[in-house]
Amino acid sequence: MKTKRSDLLTPAIERGRKMLLKLLKAEGGVVELENRGALRLMMEQNKVFVVKMGIEQVVPLWQFDDRVCPHIFRILKIFKQKKTSSLMVMVFFVNGNFRLAGKNPLQALRGGQVKEVMRAARAYLEHGAA
Repeated sequence: MKTKRSDLLTPAIERGRKMLLKLLKAEGGVVELENRGALRLMMEQNKVFVVKMGIEQVVPLWQFDDRVCPHIFRILKIFKQKKTSSLMVMVFFVNGNFRLAGKNPLQALRGGQVKEVMRAARAYLEHGAA
């Protein structure tokens, strides 16, 4: 009996989904959006950052932090210009970065280091390294 390739990948995909949600929850959680039309419009207007997980789309709540929100879309614009996947963007925001003295970009934004985060984002895209 042959096993379909998709059947073999299902457990790995689910583990990845759980890990992604864990990372997002560590920075304040997520909201799942059901109205795809409104979501698509907000995404096109750069009014919300959405992480795509298969058919699910979730909105990380950290983007609404008063210390992050005023600057988040300047950073997201850098990623949008390079057509970066939402997963790669999320990984950038929640992982420590040596260009930010080991802080993750969210921590740096909360500390007012906007220019430094913008430089780190550009370097992340140029070199593919944190």
